[in-house]
Amino acid sequence: MAGRPDTSPDPTWRRARLILVGHGSAHHPDSATPTRELAEIIAARGLFQAVRCAFWRQRPSLQEVLADAALGDLYVVPNFAGAGLFTDQLIPQTLGLAPGQSTTRRPGGRLVLTPPLGSHPAVPGLIAQRVGEVVAAHRLDPSATGLLLIAHGSRRPGGSGATANALVETLRRTGRVAEVAAAFLEQEPAASDWPHHLASPNILVLPLLIARGYHGSGDMAALFDLDPATLKAASAPLGPLERQGRRLWIIPTITDPATTADLVLDLVRQSANKGALPP
Repeated sequence: MAGRPDTSPDPTWRRARLILVGHGSAHHPDSATPTRELAEIIAARGLFQAVRCAFWRQRPSLQEVLADAALGDLYVVPNFAGAGLFTDQLIPQTLGLAPGQSTTRRPGGRLVLTPPLGSHPAVPGLIAQRVGEVVAAHRLDPSATGLLLIAHGSRRPGGSGATANALVETLRRTGRVAEVAAAFLEQEPAASDWPHHLASPNILVLPLLIARGYHGSGDMAALFDLDPATLKAASAPLGPLERQGRRLWIIPTITDPATTADLVLDLVRQSANKGALPP
């Protein structure tokens, strides 16, 4: 797999703190659950002095967690599916980073901001592997099967679909299925128009929603007439589902929690080694 994460521990992490930053929701607090669970998995490995969560739309906020952070190195990983306003502007500004800066000094050490989790170079390979498993398990004809990636997007001018669209191009080149398309919850092309995005009779649907909170269950369930609780609890693909004259398989996650934790650690390692501290 291209971009396979390096899972070997770095001894300097024992003196450092790790913060996972999620979007969160004031109206749907369970949106924080996947980020909290990921933090627990990483903390159980005993690699860092402490592992904390922070959220943009609920507490604890990133400002609160930063204020509570002790001296020493601090690594901040955005638990987002791709680049956008939060990862490119809001989070760096809160950390006191200048545009394009990912590392700065802090009392007793340094602060390192990594790219968003969903941008890890292993993600396309993990998706291709998952797609291949579903095609094989259900004996689907790849030439009659399409893959629909559903991402959040943004209502702001220009949207935030760069990561999803780049994934589409990469996955098309793998040839695992006949066609690949992306659709969005909050920008065009709209996920609600999903029957028009692919022509294949068999469609695999994969949400690019790192935090499986409301968007990963409520919005997805509404799109495909599913029970939100069933979708939220699913670990294996749901299907075949007969919808709009097509057969659908909903793939709930890109990979397993342990591998997701490996991606976080590899982002920390890559970012820590990426550049020198400013003077």
